[in-house]
Amino acid sequence: MNARLAHSSGWLLAGFLLLAAGLRIPGLFTDFWLDEIWTLKIVLGMDSAWDVFTTVRHSNNHHLNTLWIYALGPLESWVPYRLPALLAGTLSVGLAWRIGARGGRLEACVAAGLCATSYLLVHYSSEARGYALVIFFALASVVVLEDYLRTRGRTQAALFWLCASAGFLSHLMYIHVFVAAGAWMAVALARPDFRFRAWAGDGLRLFALPTALLMCFYWFDIRLTKIGDGPELDTLEVFVRALSYALGGPPAGWLAAAAAVATVLLFSASVLWWQLQRRDVWIFLVVVIFVSPAVSFWLMRPEVFFVRYFLLSTVFGLIALAAPLARALARGGPVRGIAVVLLAAVTIGNGIRIASFYEYGRGDYLSTLRLISESATLRLPTAGGDHRFRTHNVIRFYNRYLPEDRRIVYREQSEHPDWLLLHRIGPLGRYAPELHRDEVSYELVKVAPYSDLSGWHWLVYRRER
Repeated sequence: MNARLAHSSGWLLAGFLLLAAGLRIPGLFTDFWLDEIWTLKIVLGMDSAWDVFTTVRHSNNHHLNTLWIYALGPLESWVPYRLPALLAGTLSVGLAWRIGARGGRLEACVAAGLCATSYLLVHYSSEARGYALVIFFALASVVVLEDYLRTRGRTQAALFWLCASAGFLSHLMYIHVFVAAGAWMAVALARPDFRFRAWAGDGLRLFALPTALLMCFYWFDIRLTKIGDGPELDTLEVFVRALSYALGGPPAGWLAAAAAVATVLLFSASVLWWQLQRRDVWIFLVVVIFVSPAVSFWLMRPEVFFVRYFLLSTVFGLIALAAPLARALARGGPVRGIAVVLLAAVTIGNGIRIASFYEYGRGDYLSTLRLISESATLRLPTAGGDHRFRTHNVIRFYNRYLPEDRRIVYREQSEHPDWLLLHRIGPLGRYAPELHRDEVSYELVKVAPYSDLSGWHWLVYRRER
């Protein structure tokens, strides 16, 4: 019977992994956007792999991802640059299954299903950045630490060193996991009978080496890093969007606000449920979902603030939620009905967001620039924008895909280029059908939208003859 159960569980896990990969693969083929282009630009200016740690001093440098792009070098297609994100994002669903399996097969299914179909995780698992990687190493850290609590083995300690080191090199938001793991282990290692020497020894075994590496990483690299500029987004709006997206809600409006409130209540109730079940991992969950991000925000007061900063809170919130949902499904009656409705709503909401992502991607840059290129007649076409760095770098990257005799030359707006590319991040809002710059008029010929999170809308204006 156990062998048959294990066999069926294996097929279920394989199904969730295939679902996760299938949802993430289409995103690989969306247009390469600015942050990815920026990383490639950094890589092309490096003399060796060591430059990732010694020369590149910018927050756009996600070290493991940058090393991967450096190893590949210039390519015709950008899809290979995104493969580590796809692999990490897919395998993260397997780790979510493993964490949920501590509470039984139904909990494993719910945890894997929530993570496989999450719009946020689908989006960032197809992007050549460090976000999918840090999620993978965060989940792997929890799996390894749970094993360590049972075995106190050196192998598990060494695996945690590896996960922690790779997590920090993926993205610095891993600090939330590291702090939460420290709080969790401080309590869990003290049970069932507290002995200071053994407790301190276990703590040093797990955290001494990663802490030393983190201090070196900070001193020689992080403290010298420049935080990149970004769009000035309303902080409350970002909070609402992040919380709404966590459970498949819309990006804005009263429904987004309602979904955000529901997310806070459900994640809080889920952590409380874990505490009532006397599972010490609740300490990790409350710190990684709520405490560490809140303290970090209060201390740093970042000028640049994005939904993606809440990815670890989201993934562990979903795993926390999976346990009480699985219990409700197993219980039956009205409670099961509520759980089914909630799961259906979350899945449908995520499906709507994912469908929009497939349709609009991270922007419509290549086809827009081909439109401009094909309009050229007697000379090279010129184009300008409302943000030199963003527009110029995107044009320069995509020029390689245009005919040499029709590649676009960037010009400032004051030079009255043939085309104007005005970008908007967030809701598209209203826009003018015509623009006037000095005595020059431009007509709107195309609106190139994006889905959200990565990229921007382009309003494409052509100079009137």
